[in-house]
Amino acid sequence: MSFDKMIFHPLFVHFPIALCFFELGLIMLSRSKEPTVLSQHALSFARLTLRVTAAILPVVLLTGWRDAGGTFQDLFEGGVKPHFYAACGLTGVVVTRLLLWKVFPPEHSRCFKVQLLTGLVMMTAVVVTAYWGGKLVYG
Repeated sequence: MSFDKMIFHPLFVHFPIALCFFELGLIMLSRSKEPTVLSQHALSFARLTLRVTAAILPVVLLTGWRDAGGTFQDLFEGGVKPHFYAACGLTGVVVTRLLLWKVFPPEHSRCFKVQLLTGLVMMTAVVVTAYWGGKLVYG
């Protein structure tokens, strides 16, 4: 199989999805009733996890674009369009959440509420993006 026929997007797309779930789990862990070393540092680790997610997303978008045909027009035609728009929306939510981590660092009293609520928005964006991606693959 030649390099130009290989499909890369499925190899990369699952990492940010898993990291989004992991980050939200860490946020919830930070409120555990019995404080542990992990729960005390969970918000800081969640912020790091979101940074890694944001670093991977451009690779995911570029491989999706390449696998869709590699031209700008391919992103706005047919079944790729809603999936591409949802992926762009998810990227926007992740970037917004990164900015919110700066405004509400782990030490801030509202950090947990802000990150939990925006984390739920992010997970909604993940589900919508995954739905449209599944429609592309499975019809």
